[in-house]
Amino acid sequence: MESFRERNLNFSEFNFGHDRSWNNFIELRQMIREQDYSKWNRPHAWTFTFKFEQSHQSAKRKMRLFLNVINKKVYGNASQRFNKKVKCIPILEGGNGTQFHYHLILEHISKGKMRPETYHYFMDKFWKFGAVKCNGLFLNDDDSETGWVNYITKSETKEKGSEDLFIDVENMTL
Repeated sequence: MESFRERNLNFSEFNFGHDRSWNNFIELRQMIREQDYSKWNRPHAWTFTFKFEQSHQSAKRKMRLFLNVINKKVYGNASQRFNKKVKCIPILEGGNGTQFHYHLILEHISKGKMRPETYHYFMDKFWKFGAVKCNGLFLNDDDSETGWVNYITKSETKEKGSEDLFIDVENMTL
């Protein structure tokens, strides 16, 4: 499981505030929609809401901190020594009068059998910045128009060049 930074992919041009970057967003959204999630360890759909007002940068830092804690709990020192990571696709929404929140597809943190209540308890314990909601087990929903991937990568309700949708590439691991 390597992050985008390890693959030497350059996503610096993904600046979602300009016309040219809207096309980059569409490309990245398509890549997320075409991802094969069946190879992930029981991925779940999550919503993490911030309690207080945040900037984009502050929200990204807090998500990075949260994912570092999760990776440390799952992989121990191997998360830093060998860069082992839980697979995750984080998408930040909010701004312009809406509370910032993350939509995630997150690989299950347990290889064994963990009850959903226990899983939710751990996520709630580790996310110290607001509310946590589990939207259930994520299935590869390529054909569904109302699926989770289509919902979190929606652009129909967003204006072109709007900053209220942000694919957090720096915290994404595939």
